[in-house]
Amino acid sequence: LHRGELLDIYQLTIDKAPTMAEIRLRLTENEVSTNGRTGAVSWLIEGINIENAQDGLRSSIRQLPEDPTASQRILMEEKRQKLLSRINKFHETALVMTNGMELEEGAGLHQDDPELCLEEADGSNFLGIEELGEDSILDVGDDADSPAEVAELWMP
Repeated sequence: LHRGELLDIYQLTIDKAPTMAEIRLRLTENEVSTNGRTGAVSWLIEGINIENAQDGLRSSIRQLPEDPTASQRILMEEKRQKLLSRINKFHETALVMTNGMELEEGAGLHQDDPELCLEEADGSNFLGIEELGEDSILDVGDDADSPAEVAELWMP
């Protein structure tokens, strides 16, 4: 026996996990939709990228001083507007991607938001899922009060 041969059992050969780019490439190449829709992988990845951008914006906002300068506030507002534009485009694409899809009650809706958890709401300010129109479930463009960094994305 050579010195150290017994330690060879600890030399594990672990395959590296694929990168996000490799996963995206594989999914995009293999994307076959039974209903003829394509682009679902790109749409979902864009949703993930938007969520990452929201995290980045929240981090940037937390790093601002208590009394930010006008230029700092303008920079944050410009980032918010760009992000909100991406979110609106994402939701417009969601309407196309989910057209004809039969969703179960509450499917795809963020469950931690009390406005969307109908059983927790008092019912006076909220409509039931069956009372909402098809477009209103995914339409978040009217919610101008919600900053881009906390806007919810609808994803299956």
